[in-house]
Amino acid sequence: RAIHHVKCCYPENMSEQKHVVNSSEVYDRQTVLCQERFYGHGYISSGGETTSKEIAPLLGVKKGSRVLDVGSGTGGFAFYLAKNHGVHVTGMDVSQVMLSIATDRAATMDLQDGRVEFMSADITQAKLPEQMYDAVSFRGSFLHVPTAEKPAVLTKIRKCLKPGGRLLTFDLCSEAKIEVSELQKFVSSTSYELLDFPTYKKLFTDAGFAILEDKDRTNWYIDCAKEEVERVQKTKTEILKVSVF
Repeated sequence: RAIHHVKCCYPENMSEQKHVVNSSEVYDRQTVLCQERFYGHGYISSGGETTSKEIAPLLGVKKGSRVLDVGSGTGGFAFYLAKNHGVHVTGMDVSQVMLSIATDRAATMDLQDGRVEFMSADITQAKLPEQMYDAVSFRGSFLHVPTAEKPAVLTKIRKCLKPGGRLLTFDLCSEAKIEVSELQKFVSSTSYELLDFPTYKKLFTDAGFAILEDKDRTNWYIDCAKEEVERVQKTKTEILKVSVF
């Protein structure tokens, strides 16, 4: 399996706190802007706004709801939620480069009835107010949380959700054993900590969530990757110009 989305619910039975982390910056501005040429303005992972349109309803939010977007990157999903659903979004990321891009864009965007703010924080260390958010999203970011720290992070998320609030993850999973050498090399070259899907789901139930929906998105991911490669081939001259340091 490549991609799964899991929609969970915290059963019904801050002054904004900002925690700045000191981490080595693994992104630079030009690389981030180049990635956006692959995935779409505001996005640095597959699917872009098409995925936003599809998964946003799974959060179950309405006008005025509060959403925490963990690993918000350059803000694409946060901006989409605010503008199209009228929600108040707090984007969280550890990358100062991406936060800078997102904050600059937020200052010039008309978000209708929505509102977006960004905070520099590491979800493993951040202190979150209890029962603050109606929904929390991890779009391609939960895999960056070390496996040993995932249970504590999920417990923290459950506590920051209002009763009945939802958690949505959209993430890479692996089979129990990775057989493909190319994939093994790729995973080892990243900070990804991939889990097989049964283990992944058990983390949520152990943390007190009820799983409302889970879906294997592997075929979608393959089709999406092919489309993105075709797009890059058509615009590679422009992308190379952006990539020149």
